[in-house]
Amino acid sequence: MANLIGSLGLAKSNGAARDLLKQGAVSLDGDRVDDPFAKFDRAELIGKTLKVGKHQFRKLA
Repeated sequence: MANLIGSLGLAKSNGAARDLLKQGAVSLDGDRVDDPFAKFDRAELIGKTLKVGKHQFRKLA
């Protein structure tokens, strides 16, 4: 999950993305994600909204 956040530009680095995940600042369709090494299938992510912090949202396609 940290790689996805970093590649979308929602964090300055993968390390910063891991820190955000550990702090509980990341949610996927309203469900908090706090495991920086969580694995998701692409089909599982299509159409969901990724929220990082209070003001950064991305609709995953």
